[in-house]
Amino acid sequence: MLVMLVLACRHPVSTATPPPVPPEPETVMTELRDLPNGVFQLSVDGTVQEAKTEGEVVFVEIDEGIVTDGAWQTWSNNWNSKDGLVVITSAGRLDVPWRKLRLRIGSTWSEHWTSGDKGIPEGLERWFDEGQTVTLAEFALVKGRTYWGQVETEHFHLPPTGPDADPGEGRTSVLVIQDSPDGPPPLTPLFQGWSY
Repeated sequence: MLVMLVLACRHPVSTATPPPVPPEPETVMTELRDLPNGVFQLSVDGTVQEAKTEGEVVFVEIDEGIVTDGAWQTWSNNWNSKDGLVVITSAGRLDVPWRKLRLRIGSTWSEHWTSGDKGIPEGLERWFDEGQTVTLAEFALVKGRTYWGQVETEHFHLPPTGPDADPGEGRTSVLVIQDSPDGPPPLTPLFQGWSY
C-alpha cells in the first residue's frame, strides 16, 4: 500500500529542453577578443529603456554634476540600466553583463541649469552651492547605431589570503564601447569612478 502511495505522489518527468545556459562573461570576452584587428564594429540590442535620448535605447547612464570645458569635474551617477546588453558583432549575438561594459561615448542628451533657473529638477539644488552651471546628461546605447568595441583587461588588488600573505592581483576582461573608431572621448562618469 505504501509503495502505491509513493508512486502516486511522484511528479511527472519533464521532457522539455531546458533553456540554454548563458556563457560566462569571460567566455564572451574571449570570443570578442578573438575577432580580427582588435577593434571591431558592433551594434546593440536588448530591453528598451525609458530615456530622453532619441531612438530605442537599450542601455542608459544618467549623470549630474559640474562640467568645465567639456570635462566632468565633479559628478554623481543618478541612475543606470541594470539589464544585460546584447552585442551584435561578426561573431554573432553575445550577452554582455552591464558591469563588463566601459563606455567611451559622448553625451546623447543633456540639459544645463544655473541657480535661479525655473524648472530645475528636484535634487539638483545641492550643486548650486558651488555657483556653477549644473549638467544633467544621458549616455545611451541605441539600437540601429554603429559602435566600435575592443576588449581590454583591468587589473585590481585582492586581499591577502592569510596574515603573512601578500595582497593578490586579479584581472578581468571588459568590453569598451565607443561611438567613434578613433579619438574616443574619456570614459563616461559611471565608469570613470569604477572600482572593485
